[in-house]
Amino acid sequence: MYFSQVKEQTKYPIRHRDLNWLSFNDRVLQEAKDSSNPLYERLKFISIFSSNLDEFFRVRVSQLRQIKKVKKKLRKKLALRPNKILKEILLKVNEQQEELGSIFYESIVPELKENGIQLLSYEELIENYSEDAQSYFNDHIKEYIKPITIKATTDSGVFLENSELYFLVTFMSEHHYGIVNIPSDKLKRFITLKVKDGTHVIAFIDDIVKSQLQTLFQKQDVLRAYSIKLSRDAELYLEQEVDVDQTLADQIYESLSQRLNGQPTRLLYDSTLPKEVRKNLRKSLGLGKIDMVAGGNYHNFDDFIKFPDLTSNKSLKAKKLEPIEHKSLHGSKDYFKVIKEKDQLVHFPYMSFDYVQNLINQAATDQDVLEIKISLYRVADHSALTDSLLLALENGKKLTVFIEAKARFDEENNIKWGGRIFEEKGAHVIYSYPKIKVHSKVLLILREEKGKVQRYAYIGTGNFNAQTSKFTVIMDYLQLTIKLPKSYIEFLKYYKVI
Repeated sequence: MYFSQVKEQTKYPIRHRDLNWLSFNDRVLQEAKDSSNPLYERLKFISIFSSNLDEFFRVRVSQLRQIKKVKKKLRKKLALRPNKILKEILLKVNEQQEELGSIFYESIVPELKENGIQLLSYEELIENYSEDAQSYFNDHIKEYIKPITIKATTDSGVFLENSELYFLVTFMSEHHYGIVNIPSDKLKRFITLKVKDGTHVIAFIDDIVKSQLQTLFQKQDVLRAYSIKLSRDAELYLEQEVDVDQTLADQIYESLSQRLNGQPTRLLYDSTLPKEVRKNLRKSLGLGKIDMVAGGNYHNFDDFIKFPDLTSNKSLKAKKLEPIEHKSLHGSKDYFKVIKEKDQLVHFPYMSFDYVQNLINQAATDQDVLEIKISLYRVADHSALTDSLLLALENGKKLTVFIEAKARFDEENNIKWGGRIFEEKGAHVIYSYPKIKVHSKVLLILREEKGKVQRYAYIGTGNFNAQTSKFTVIMDYLQLTIKLPKSYIEFLKYYKVI
């Protein structure tokens, strides 16, 4: 019976989830291509596409690599084919990279120029602005540059930082290469050189560094430079069992350095890099063939989220929409009264997240509120919401905070707020449990009314984060909770929340 069911199911196409995810990123690229979108919004979509792809290689591709460590016999039984999937991924990514290049060079760059912003190519920089480039390099960039020379065909032991930009420099001598960091992590990626005839002239910091390479390698004859970038595995690979003397949060915090020096998952290189040089580079960095992915002249297009806004042309950006006013909550000074009359729905991003922040702030200052309980998935570095929670502690309210320590790329900030801030101020902080990721966003306020404890709840699908609420479609509920399910009460008691 089982095999006949499997046979029946295979009649229908089943897509691997990682290939399906790349199709999702195609939709982002479509928005960048759509000329009906304002120009700066298209740049944002390019940034989002690039950021998504980086995370894809750091998370999804790294997981496929871990599957390769499983014994081949067992992989066959489980129908796991990581090599096949990786090849399909690289083919799809290559198509997307070519599409991105076409959108950028054939559409975005010309449209920028039409609107008084000239984003220079390297050739244009050298031909018309070489003195400006040299001056800017000496005054602002040179102190951050750390050029090194490596042997061409042996493992150099050189370490490339995750997602940082570098140049591989070739010399007349084929036995050595140069590697130069591009300090876009410390300085602006896009440098405004001057305004010429009403046009703002902008150069990539990459090209300014590239124009000065001969001064950095004075003992060598520089031939060419090729942009490269390494992505590293973002998984923390925690031990299955947490040490009895160590909390999960402590273990996660100590493991964060793994993310900085994790296994390489992709070396993105300029597609014009000659095959022999590519082969030698792979050996010099100790990488495998599967690690090599061809790209364009420039990497880290996610930096376009910070592309300078130099004109007053409002048509280049999406029209700012005013939030819809909530019929009951807007202008109300007593949210508890409004919620007690009727459960309320707040809809983001169409409404302001201030309604949630106002509720927590009112709870923090209301003399009848006894306790606030909240789950936090991604804690903003600083926000009105966290200020209100700290204010609640100052006003003598009991505060219980559940913090998901495994929220990827926010672990450090979450743990900082949990143990370093909330806990020190007197809150009861609960961190996530091994093998379970809690994605719920809930808030419970206990308030004394006429000698009885009344519960007010907020149930949300989005994070308690004012910034992300502006671009994520979320429908959340503020409700009066008369009686909690018995099983939930037992859960809270078991983990000493109540």
